[in-house]
Amino acid sequence: MIFFGHIFDSTDLMKIFTKKYRLPVTFLTISFLTVFTFFFYFHVMDISVPFAEIAPDESNPFTAEQKEIIYIGIISRYPPEIIYKGYQPIMDYLNSSTNYSFELKLSSTYQETVEQLVNNEVAGAFLGTYLYIRAHEQYGVKCILKPLNENNEPYSSSAVIVKSGSSIKSISDLKGKKLALPSSESFSGKWLTDSELAQYGLSVADLDTINYFDHHQNVIYQVLKGMYDVGVVKERVAKAYEKKGIRIIRNSEKIPGPPFVVPKNADPIITKTIKEAFLKIDLKNETHRKLLQSWDSEYSFGFVEADDSDFNQLRKILRLNGRVK
Repeated sequence: MIFFGHIFDSTDLMKIFTKKYRLPVTFLTISFLTVFTFFFYFHVMDISVPFAEIAPDESNPFTAEQKEIIYIGIISRYPPEIIYKGYQPIMDYLNSSTNYSFELKLSSTYQETVEQLVNNEVAGAFLGTYLYIRAHEQYGVKCILKPLNENNEPYSSSAVIVKSGSSIKSISDLKGKKLALPSSESFSGKWLTDSELAQYGLSVADLDTINYFDHHQNVIYQVLKGMYDVGVVKERVAKAYEKKGIRIIRNSEKIPGPPFVVPKNADPIITKTIKEAFLKIDLKNETHRKLLQSWDSEYSFGFVEADDSDFNQLRKILRLNGRVK
């Protein structure tokens, strides 16, 4: 830059600017810090005027920090994102209705949830019916609740599904077909192969392929994509996909709904708290009906008390097939 006949580069200009404005800038900085400090101590640190207080939530006298954390298990029948979508609202309900803070504890297998119960890592768990019978026999876990269905009955069932355009109409058409099943630890994963095929003069050997998949939705996917000819899933899952390319060809007999269970040596106070919270749900109550709409559909009609004797009929069938003692 040429200025009054002199050539200045950026370095020269910076030196001049720095020398010229060094004292004013320093003075302004010190002044600002002084004023800031004054206001800080006399307005922020002035304890003669109390701070504004946040009114406590009178609907629940316990804050999140004060509540004891209680873990609830859930078998891996669905992918994690689907489990959280349907089961976290259930935890939210328990949190708002009790003096505990409930959190989900997921697992990668059905058996892992059983181990969580046995090791008291969870205070309770949502198990499958078949898995409960085995876990009760082996570890003494106890059922305390079972869900109601849309007909106000404590039952559920499994469904045999095919792709909408499939030529398969009946179980008798399954010879030489590929079968997709959910976990072998589930009733849906055992019912067809254990007893239903025989009713139609078929056996496992008559099928081309049998494979188990982690989740019921995986079975749906395998059938929709044509990778497998037929699958078995929970009836309510099948119904959710009936208008999306799935057709139901057979339903299982009704069995007790998948129970909510607690460990053999469960804390009686926590167990009572959970039980009472779920049993006070009333579908005649509009608030409750709206609340249940966000829950997993397996439990969106409320609960009734459960007793181990409720599972005796299914237990007899499983014994005939050598599944339990």
